Amino acid sequence: MPFSIDPFEQARFYLFSLLSFFILIFQKDISFYPKNFTPFHLLNIYLFFHTLFYFFKNFSFFLLSHLFFYFSFWIFLNIFNGIEKKDGLVLLKFISFVGLLEGIYGIFQYLNRDPIFSLVEWAKEERLQVAGTIGIPAIFGIFLSITLIVQIYLFINLKKTIYLLLFFPTFISLIFNNTRTAIFGFIISSIFIIFKELKRRGFFIIGILIFFTLSLIFLNKNLNYRWKELLDFNKTHSASIRAFYWKVSLEIIKEKPFWGYEAGSFSRVYFEEQRKLLLENKIKKPEVIQAMLWAHNDFLQIWVEYGFLGFLLFFISLLWIIFKKNLNPLSKAGGILAFFSSIFLFPFYNPSTLFLFFLIFLLQNQDLKF
Repeated sequence: MPFSIDPFEQARFYLFSLLSFFILIFQKDISFYPKNFTPFHLLNIYLFFHTLFYFFKNFSFFLLSHLFFYFSFWIFLNIFNGIEKKDGLVLLKFISFVGLLEGIYGIFQYLNRDPIFSLVEWAKEERLQVAGTIGIPAIFGIFLSITLIVQIYLFINLKKTIYLLLFFPTFISLIFNNTRTAIFGFIISSIFIIFKELKRRGFFIIGILIFFTLSLIFLNKNLNYRWKELLDFNKTHSASIRAFYWKVSLEIIKEKPFWGYEAGSFSRVYFEEQRKLLLENKIKKPEVIQAMLWAHNDFLQIWVEYGFLGFLLFFISLLWIIFKKNLNPLSKAGGILAFFSSIFLFPFYNPSTLFLFFLIFLLQNQDLKF
């Protein structure tokens, strides 16, 4: 998927990548060729050659950066074939502690004590929907959800209280973040991983988790307004606006359904299609018109930019992670969260969530039982 236009987000992606490669550089038996060819390899190949076609057609540094990204990611996919169990554990611990740091920062934002970034005034306008260091509340919520399922997995398997202590600040920050997709996705994926690891013993824990989550939301008037608005579709809120994004995206897809446009073209073609619909008087609520970088649905946005085959390969890749036998439960839980969040948000169009998802996916064949 493409780079974020935010330089800070790109820096975060490169930092994560460097830290991972620093760990992996000590591995033995590393191959740059796939030992286990997966749908993600096929998806990466398709995205590379699709972008290469447009690069030769219309040279740009932007497309060149995408080609470099896909080439690097191919190497990244295959290096993980040689990762050892102990280093997989180190990477999971790293994700867990990053979640704690982001969680604490989110709590500081909610308490109006933002020490570094000037996001508090904006957060106030959003009724304290905290955005962390990422700056986008929805993506921050997904980021926290990924780290939370890693913390749960480590706590269950390592049986160390430290991971429970890491969990609570991260979880409270997710509640303060109040992104509905992230909270729903966290509940669904955590139910899967708890039940998979603990079987029947996990039902009690699952019940407490759901009760605690919903209680924190609905007892706080600064949080429950976003959930109540889902019941009123006459208002122009995120649900009805998102439906408009999808409608415009589907109109764009109709024009070039098979080959799509090109990497990073969504905002341009979205603006053009939106303008056309407005001139044809097909937009009933002019207030929903705005410049948009994302479709708030990765499946649709990939279809717009990479055509039907790109959409299909992405769809199959996520289903493969969820349903393939003998993959570790953490990768499957990550697949569930990725699939659900991709319906309503854009986690694969942001470097932070993109990296964390694939880091979990790439540990799919590791026996992480401790």
